[in-house]
Amino acid sequence: MSLQRALERHSVPYLLEWAAHRTTGLVTARQRTLPDFVIIGAQRCGTTSLFKYLTQHPGFHPSLPKEVHYFTLYYAKGLTWYRSHFPLEAGRQRAQETTEHGFVTGEATPYCMLHPHAPRRLRHTLPNAKLILLLRNPVDRAYSHYHYEVKMGAETLPFNDALALEETRTSGEEERLLADETYRSFNHQHFTFLARGRYAEQIERWRTYFDAEQMLILDSGDLYKHPLGTLGRVTAFVGLPAWTYSGFKRYNDTHYPQMDPLLRRDLIDYYRPHNRRLYDLVGHDFGWEF
Repeated sequence: MSLQRALERHSVPYLLEWAAHRTTGLVTARQRTLPDFVIIGAQRCGTTSLFKYLTQHPGFHPSLPKEVHYFTLYYAKGLTWYRSHFPLEAGRQRAQETTEHGFVTGEATPYCMLHPHAPRRLRHTLPNAKLILLLRNPVDRAYSHYHYEVKMGAETLPFNDALALEETRTSGEEERLLADETYRSFNHQHFTFLARGRYAEQIERWRTYFDAEQMLILDSGDLYKHPLGTLGRVTAFVGLPAWTYSGFKRYNDTHYPQMDPLLRRDLIDYYRPHNRRLYDLVGHDFGWEF
């Protein structure tokens, strides 16, 4: 990430803290713990909000930054580099001996859910990890994703043109990723507006490497409508004791015009078979056909 883009996304104090943490983390990497869970996606489905809510729990010790991207972009940097983003193992041992809050650490990289190498890499590195998936009506997710990429300067086309060109833009990119462990695809990461909402095909790939019991699948709408109950499910899943939360709000939110109704109807029709496949796979109807 360029300095200009980093300054657009983060405050200067955050960047200074991050720089200091990276220096210390790399020096002490071999004394650091690996994560207990990973929020693997999906993008624009509330992963930042969930991560922020979890940081209120005294037993949660987050990675810095939230999105480490080890299993997607930086796998070649190696396990020591990955460890450098997490707390010291001594802190885990001390917390387990002296507090009732527990000790859990984790990260959130939403690109994991789509990236074809991520399930295998994560299984090899963290076979016992808990995985959290936040899903959102894929029509709304695609539109939010588009406006986010516009805001970040990656996308310049109108929404309908971006959708029409997605197949062309991303053609062959997954195959290139699979063929070359070091290959990084800008188009696969940034222009997969439709593909990221085809949740079932992504979950099926993850389930070839992880048991269903290791995966918690949530509707992001529930996170905002019923934050306490949803967060309680998350903390129980990752092994944190119950806790009282406050100050719920949406993070990383983007405001944009309402979608054209005819285009929305076309997208609802496009996703209908994919949603049905998802409902059958996870045994839950999310009710997104509107």
